[in-house]
Amino acid sequence: MTRTRAPAVGTTVRLVVDWLDDHGQGVGETGGRRVAVHGALPGDDVTAEVTWASPTSPWTRARLLHVHKPSPDRRDAPCAHAPRCPGCPLSGLDGAAQLRAKHARVLRALADEGLPHPALPPVHAAPSAWDWRIRAKYVVDTSGAEPVLGAYAPGTHDVWPSHACAAVHPAIRSAVDALRPLLREHGAGPLRYVVARTDGSAVLGTLVVRGRTPWATVLAPAWRRAAPALVGVTEHLQPGSGDAILDRAPGATRLLEGVDHVVMTLSGVAVQVGTEAFTQLHPAAADALVQRAVELAGPLRGARVVDTYGGIGAFTFALARAGAREVLCVDDNAAAVAAGGAAARAAGLAQVRFECADAAGALPRVERADVVVVDPPRKGLSAGALAAITALQPGRVVYVACDPRALGRDGKHLLAHGYALTALEPFDLFPQTPEVETLALFTRAGPEVTS
Repeated sequence: MTRTRAPAVGTTVRLVVDWLDDHGQGVGETGGRRVAVHGALPGDDVTAEVTWASPTSPWTRARLLHVHKPSPDRRDAPCAHAPRCPGCPLSGLDGAAQLRAKHARVLRALADEGLPHPALPPVHAAPSAWDWRIRAKYVVDTSGAEPVLGAYAPGTHDVWPSHACAAVHPAIRSAVDALRPLLREHGAGPLRYVVARTDGSAVLGTLVVRGRTPWATVLAPAWRRAAPALVGVTEHLQPGSGDAILDRAPGATRLLEGVDHVVMTLSGVAVQVGTEAFTQLHPAAADALVQRAVELAGPLRGARVVDTYGGIGAFTFALARAGAREVLCVDDNAAAVAAGGAAARAAGLAQVRFECADAAGALPRVERADVVVVDPPRKGLSAGALAAITALQPGRVVYVACDPRALGRDGKHLLAHGYALTALEPFDLFPQTPEVETLALFTRAGPEVTS
């Protein structure tokens, strides 16, 4: 591709979108440049306004102005905020086309990273495309006539409304809808964000504030009275100046009203989940991923397993139920570890242990592991965690990747240390978004698992 000079910001360009980038932006070429356009979909013929152009690479970003001819895969999204909302950039794309785009994303990432791999099957579709998100976070904007609950527009700190998001579970939508008039009545005070999570019926609401004032103690009981499903309201102190929503400082969260948790059931184990613990956003889709991961990890009878980045124990409890002799769940989120550990004790799972630690620090203390499960954050495994895994030499490594590029980088390290990539399957856990989970199995030649 012959590249021309970078276009000036404000210039308009016309192009046909060919594919989606990792952020769900439609990408097409014009004048020897790749142009990424938020809101444009593969097959669209669009005009867009340049908002940024790299002077050293062929990349340009642009704002969608007009769709001259829509893609045959376009559809009307059942959401009041579509297509503008940044949270669901694929909401206007047919479901089958979304799965094809996610499949292509995995293949492109692994090719770019140079990871040899087996044939990639089609993406496992999520059981439901809407009403699935059981945890939602809203930025609170008080600059206008009334507070807005929404999300940051791409590349900015402008807040676009998202309070009626159709991807969010109806129980949360109802609770947030009850909150909005209360913010008009009482003001937003020190409120920065609102976080809500549900177990499918009950809702826990969290007011994230920059400072503690009597305002929250007045708003919390009013919110509970207005929202029947709201079983509790907590206040979370986040005085930091950055964009982090929750602060892990001890004592950051306090209970204002009701109870401080909802109850999630994982492989038959009831876990009390509070404000700060991580959970998968689409439980039904996550269950399918967990069960497949357990199948790939097998045979498990008598196996010693380490579940790293294990959170409240979604994989841990499934591995234990499948017959593992010992399961150590490691996570650096103290709230998640406390919740998972309490649930394991209540369920009488003596073979399960939770440890609050970084994976790179915990793994060198493990004497033996037949299977290691890793579900790292988007950036993938740290150098220390990778070194610890290869030093431990488990027979099987089950890798759950939320970014296929990280899987590509970490996978090459495992291949260089005697492992083979023997299974690879993509899962759609986040419909309407470009995100895709990739489940991979790495195996090492060695003795079979013994009891």
